[in-house]
Amino acid sequence: MAAVVPYRIPATDAMSCSMPAADVTDDDAYRAGELLAGTTAELGRRLRRAGIR
Repeated sequence: MAAVVPYRIPATDAMSCSMPAADVTDDDAYRAGELLAGTTAELGRRLRRAGIR
């Protein structure tokens, strides 16, 4: 899974996470996706506040 770091338009950066499909449940994947989305959103906020565009 991957999520864009939302601080530039158009987006130029993203973070991703991979895991073995055979070892992960749907709930695990959902939680990892939420964590990844929250992390990239916070990183984007910090970069915009710092004036990095």
